[in-house]
Amino acid sequence: TGAKSRIFHRTDDAYAEIEFYSAQEFLREIVHAYYEELNLPNRPSSFDEFERGLPPKPKFEKPEEHAVYEKLKELHAGIAAFRPYLSSPPKRISLNDVRDYVSQEDGRKRYLAVRCANIHVAFPNGDVTGLGIVDLPGLGEIAKGHSEKLVTSLQREVDAVVLVNRPSLGGTDWFALDIK
Repeated sequence: TGAKSRIFHRTDDAYAEIEFYSAQEFLREIVHAYYEELNLPNRPSSFDEFERGLPPKPKFEKPEEHAVYEKLKELHAGIAAFRPYLSSPPKRISLNDVRDYVSQEDGRKRYLAVRCANIHVAFPNGDVTGLGIVDLPGLGEIAKGHSEKLVTSLQREVDAVVLVNRPSLGGTDWFALDIK
């Protein structure tokens, strides 16, 4: 999952509604977070300016700074795939199309424009009035700025949290970064 998804119980027609970032929100909340983290000069003042190009890669001292810059380059390289959705009004879609808006798999980039996917579907046990599930991307897998916003939104939206860690062949563990 690359975008926050909220799943709600609904007994009639199932559907999803996709909420998109405006271009200015994306610039301010996502792009500027990278520039601040990396202390890059000439922070873009418009999305068009960001689209024109990135500053040259500085000589970073820490290995993690190189990784963050590479993520910024990936974000920039994917602009053509997600820019058409920025500043779009909410879009109602069928459940069959949800993956195209929230998934990172198979090179998908549209999820970057998605603020939230609100999915309305019947849960298997119908006695769940008021129950909703929030599916978040892995905090280490998303763009800068997203993780802080996701955690903040959780504080306002949920009553309980269940953390799920995808198992790996060699075993899975929780690391200090996960806990933080």
